Amino acid sequence: LYLAYVPAMFFFLLAVSLFNGVGDFQRYNVARLSYYLINLVLVLVIWWAAPILVDLLDWVVFANLVSVYGVLALALGMLHNLQPTGRNRGAACEKDDVRTIFHLAVLFVLPVALGHVSTAAYQIVLDHQMGVKALGFFVVFFAYSRLLSPLGSAIGSHVFHLGIAGEQHNIARIFRQSLVVNLLCAVPLALLAGTLVPIIFGREFVVETVTVGVLLISSLLALLADTMGEYLNGRRKVAADSIGRIIYLSSLAILGGMLVPVLGLLGMAEAVAISDMLRCLYLVNRVK
Repeated sequence: LYLAYVPAMFFFLLAVSLFNGVGDFQRYNVARLSYYLINLVLVLVIWWAAPILVDLLDWVVFANLVSVYGVLALALGMLHNLQPTGRNRGAACEKDDVRTIFHLAVLFVLPVALGHVSTAAYQIVLDHQMGVKALGFFVVFFAYSRLLSPLGSAIGSHVFHLGIAGEQHNIARIFRQSLVVNLLCAVPLALLAGTLVPIIFGREFVVETVTVGVLLISSLLALLADTMGEYLNGRRKVAADSIGRIIYLSSLAILGGMLVPVLGLLGMAEAVAISDMLRCLYLVNRVK
């Protein structure tokens, strides 16, 4: 089921990226929100019907599959009436245009691949160090700390468009505003972690408040780094994002091996936070 999910998700993301690239944020927001809404409705239906369902996990995976194909159809429908802007208005898409697109896409292969590895890196380190049970708890804490990610994604998408436009913008101001907004959202999440984590993920989770707090700091740094990375990618300076990811992965591997055996889950959270900080500092310096 998940293998069938992959092509639809990537084509959907391509369509959404096109809306973002031409600055059509209305269609961009409709496409992204539609996925979350369809998925939420299906999951709630499954939750309601859980007592009579067999293989509940398969139904949840199937809901994800239906959601992504549904929004792919929606995005393709919105692409049908999309008009080129500027000097390309009314121009047909030629073979040379397609070649140009693929040549441009090659630039982003490495940072995107490193981004996927970065997402799973802490899981690999923690599973080797502490086993799957501890990993399960940490994944929940990590997911809670990343509840801010839709906000960061929205900011990053707009900053990516600013990079593409090539105009002069006060990126330092955007960085400061993003920091303030993310911080205002992270503080309540940290204070309410002991209450919200069991409500959202299940009563069996005993919250390590300090670990969650460190992960929220990590999340804030990661979102700021992603914003700077998106701006640089928009300017086609993809090497900077790749180097930032390599700095993160190298730091996480070293610090994870040092801190996890001593501090457990807190050590993993600290390793992630420090790695995000190093990546953020590097990208901020490049943008500066």
